[in-house]
Amino acid sequence: MKTFKLTVLALAAAFSAQAGGLMTNTNHSAAFLRDMARGTTLAADAVYFNPAGTAFMSEGIHWGFNEQVAIQDRVTKSTFAPFALYEKGNGATTLEFKGKTFSPIIPSVDFVWKKNRLALMGSVFVGGGGGSLEFKDGLSDYVGMFGVATQSAIPGAKYNMDMYLKGFSLTASVQVGAAYKITDWLSAAAQLRSNIGYNKYDGHLRNITANGIALAALNPLFADRELKAKQTGVAFSPNLALYAKKDHVSASVKYEFKSAIKLKNNTTTDEFGLFPDGVKNDAQMPALLTAAASYQFGRNVGALKLTGEWHHYFDKNAKNSFSNAVTGDSNEYLFGAEVYATPKLELSAAYQRTVFSLDGQKYSEMNYNMNSHSVGFGGAYRIKSNMKLNLGCMITMYDAVTKTTDNFVVNGNPTGLAKTDVFDRHNVTLGVGLEVGF
Repeated sequence: MKTFKLTVLALAAAFSAQAGGLMTNTNHSAAFLRDMARGTTLAADAVYFNPAGTAFMSEGIHWGFNEQVAIQDRVTKSTFAPFALYEKGNGATTLEFKGKTFSPIIPSVDFVWKKNRLALMGSVFVGGGGGSLEFKDGLSDYVGMFGVATQSAIPGAKYNMDMYLKGFSLTASVQVGAAYKITDWLSAAAQLRSNIGYNKYDGHLRNITANGIALAALNPLFADRELKAKQTGVAFSPNLALYAKKDHVSASVKYEFKSAIKLKNNTTTDEFGLFPDGVKNDAQMPALLTAAASYQFGRNVGALKLTGEWHHYFDKNAKNSFSNAVTGDSNEYLFGAEVYATPKLELSAAYQRTVFSLDGQKYSEMNYNMNSHSVGFGGAYRIKSNMKLNLGCMITMYDAVTKTTDNFVVNGNPTGLAKTDVFDRHNVTLGVGLEVGF
């Protein structure tokens, strides 16, 4: 059961990284999807990406409303000799186990009130997770484990099982803050963020058979099991930022402190022994340092803005489901280009490279992440002088990781059998946003 336990406990992290680090989402606006390098933006989503820059925004009230949809496939291609006897595998020793992540509603709202040198701000967004992950055909380690165990009961028998696992994870973030324009070219900001975590798990293991014979009566190992559990927790953390702008050049730096979330189990049914009721689990979101710089060529139609940005996640200092695999901190490198094609139309494209420091040999099917390349594109159209529509799309391509287990273990006993898993993912996110000023 140990493998399954580690796998299920990692569900919360599995939904994260629509864009961003291991536990942190950074896709908080449709404008981000078309231009991921948002560190010097002076639009409404500066509340998240460039909080100190809000002091440079125009006088008045600014609102930003965004909705995103994310679709992700998680695929484990597993090779294990006992799969040849698995009825659903049709004699193949290499099988694919797919998990579907669907996040139909990823909203965010940003607000800025700017007067003279002062800006007050607030936002609500999905700081982590934000969707469900469903494995309809179970997990390869578990199917492999019972592939070995059933042979002990009835050697040479074809085996079958019904395994299902679904989880939902959401970290709802609320933050407020203020920015002040210290000089004509420099501003500073401070924010306080609340991260509210909620996870839900549903799963079962039923009807383990060998040659059609139900094995539950022969050995408790083959008994049916059900899982229904929830987790909740709240944590607070501050953010600090600086922004500088002079002529065609602008730059920002931001530091988000670690959010030390602990999720408390609220368990209804747990026949796997995974979620003891009332126990708290670490789900910390690491500290994050970002730095960005931009240069704008021209000011009117045809003007081009280029931005480079760097994100550093302090993963080694955060306790969560990835801690066992973390070997160092994570980094992201972002590049964006935006052109003002007409007085009303902006077009943009961007690239993001995400590099993790993880030991792939310590992955499980639910608890893995890989280095990735993301491309974003889209545009914005100014409907009125105080109203702008954003449309964006981001596609992420991952570097597959291979894990080789030379001696697969079942219930603490080495089997002498090798198992190979190739982990991969595919991700597309679409977004629409509306900016309104008064």
